[in-house]
Amino acid sequence: MWSPLLFACYILLSLFSAGAKRTVRLVELDYIELSRHEHVNYSRRWNREHGPELEIRANEFPYGRDINPVTTTRYKRIVHKGRGYRGRVRRNTGQYPSHQELKLLSKNITGILDGFSKKYDRRVRPNYGDEPVEVGVTLYVLSLSAISEVLMDFTLDFYFRQMWKDSRLAFSGPETVKTLSVGSEFLKQIWVPDTFFVNEKTSYFHTATTSNEFLRISNEGDITRSLRLTVTATCAMDLKYFPMDSQLCNIEIESFGYTMADIRYKWAKGAGSVGMSEEVSLPQFKVLGFRQKSFEIALSTGNYSRLACEIQFVRSMGYYLIQIYIPSMLIVCISWVSFWVNRNGPYDDYAHEFRKQRVAKNQLRQEYRYIPRNLFLNGVRRLVR
Repeated sequence: MWSPLLFACYILLSLFSAGAKRTVRLVELDYIELSRHEHVNYSRRWNREHGPELEIRANEFPYGRDINPVTTTRYKRIVHKGRGYRGRVRRNTGQYPSHQELKLLSKNITGILDGFSKKYDRRVRPNYGDEPVEVGVTLYVLSLSAISEVLMDFTLDFYFRQMWKDSRLAFSGPETVKTLSVGSEFLKQIWVPDTFFVNEKTSYFHTATTSNEFLRISNEGDITRSLRLTVTATCAMDLKYFPMDSQLCNIEIESFGYTMADIRYKWAKGAGSVGMSEEVSLPQFKVLGFRQKSFEIALSTGNYSRLACEIQFVRSMGYYLIQIYIPSMLIVCISWVSFWVNRNGPYDDYAHEFRKQRVAKNQLRQEYRYIPRNLFLNGVRRLVR
């Protein structure tokens, strides 16, 4: 009964020992140390046709890793029980290119960018003589740094993005390259919209540590230009109900030279084209919200497409309540003390009360210096006078 079982065990042990004899080891691999490289997996197997075979897989190779790639035609000396065999070394790069592939890809992209300058005229807008160029716009407000009632302006820091299509910049390159991201210096070689802010007083580009601007070109000719700006714009404020007022300030976008026959602006993402950081805050104002508008403006040189982003603020009453309203009410209460002063008493009592009221009145007038002057009476002006 046990004889067949023992015979089967003997056969299995024989096969195992035969398989163990085929264990191979690799010598003199000069291009990479496989056992210590985190991005490379390798395995050895027996091939009846080629003998011992080593397979290297590098499916997680990072871009730009300076490692000499292993080709399928490269052979190494494999030692098995003192006998030499020719073993094949294979490499599978998966989705990541090799060093040579990256070098070739860079050369192709350089050729694409150089080709733009040969056939491109930046003086002519896309679709010249045909449909106007549609320029999509988005805004993302990073901060509101100042609102001045005296100067009638406000300052905001924001990302400004413009999107348009220029079929002259469409390209056919490697399948892995769908878009090209280039620096701001490339803007000098292509046509860009002459966008400006209608109610701008001052503005500047951010350049630390480099120019905060980029250009992205898709293989279909879609262009995205993004930059960071700080703009101080005019804001006509209604101070009739100051300091219990709310203000509506806007920033207006328009082409400086192209009429609606050449450029039409639109909000690129509809109602979601304008965003605002949650960290936006002001000491004396609270942001209620914002809204978008698009309209046509008629000027002496033609009709122009214009966009407007309106931001609504409401003034916080805390400062004026503590500095003006409460002291004014206290002055009134102090003045009532004179009714209880003995009129037959010494003169110093009257002088003391008079000095207290005078000091309080002067303090209010000092605060009043920072209140905007206008032609009509507002709430604080009525109170102080």
